[in-house]
Amino acid sequence: MNSKLAASLKYIIGIGLGIFLFYYAFRDTSVSKLQTYFESASWGWLAFSMGFSVLSHLIRSLRWQMQLQAAGYKVSALTAFSAVMFNYLVNFAFPRAGEVARCTALYQSDKVPVTISIGTVFTERLIDVLMLGILFVISFFLATPQLMDFWHTISQGKNEGPNFLLWGAVITGVVVAVIGWVFRKKMMEIPVVRKIYEFGMQMLESVLSIRKLKKPGLFIFYTLMIWTCYWMMMYVGLFCFAPIAELSGTTNLLRFAFIGTVIGSVGMALPIPGGIGPYHNAIIFAFVAFHLFPDDGMSRTMGQTFAFAFHTAQMLIMIAGGILGYVYLLSKNRNPK
Repeated sequence: MNSKLAASLKYIIGIGLGIFLFYYAFRDTSVSKLQTYFESASWGWLAFSMGFSVLSHLIRSLRWQMQLQAAGYKVSALTAFSAVMFNYLVNFAFPRAGEVARCTALYQSDKVPVTISIGTVFTERLIDVLMLGILFVISFFLATPQLMDFWHTISQGKNEGPNFLLWGAVITGVVVAVIGWVFRKKMMEIPVVRKIYEFGMQMLESVLSIRKLKKPGLFIFYTLMIWTCYWMMMYVGLFCFAPIAELSGTTNLLRFAFIGTVIGSVGMALPIPGGIGPYHNAIIFAFVAFHLFPDDGMSRTMGQTFAFAFHTAQMLIMIAGGILGYVYLLSKNRNPK
């Protein structure tokens, strides 16, 4: 199949899936209830929340600036920030294309070779995936009450199906791991296995490359701060809607915001334009699964309300920032020093 045709089909399927998931998320929406919540919302909290969003993008650009400097290229913080925002803008329309667009724009403005900048972005993305994986594991521990309820149900024999599947998965995993280790040399002769191994080693090498930075501790600090900003962005945003804000006295919203951030990030990571659909379903799932309200119907409605407002605000920030960033990079290219 022609590569362009395959890319086009992949893009069309992504859009179609996004539309379906968005419809699925809001299929039972009560427009009147949403309107009521929107009319009574404290939008100042959402604006405050978006401040953390902008801060996270700024820190990300500073982290990238460190990587470029380590590669031998000096780029101003404003240029790096503009390129990062342009990256987000392109990704909203064409998933995964933003990274290439960012590096191409940087070459046009500062003559940084695309091959060099692509390498730094690749490393950046691997580290983000690693962080998301770590945070995903932590979120399971934070969700201990819900997990314990589930475990109690299957351990008491009330649901033999999940119990059998759980132990079956554990035993299968152990057996596969042992066989893989014993016959590792033979398995390396299989092309697919060898490619997976080589890719894994490449990932490890990219992650370990931060040791070559002049200030690896600062790089790690920036990484932690990016995710802290994401966390605070959601936590502050929850206070936008009175029914959620009123739970602060009885519910650990800080803990919920952490879990919601991780689940929402997984939704945004899917190759669907703007994360539209997956992100909304992820947030709604968090509201319902963790029973933020005693009534699951209320939890779902508030999840829909928050997901729509929060995602839309982020989208507007990224679109506006991306356009301004591109204009700056374009003007810099036309007026070189």
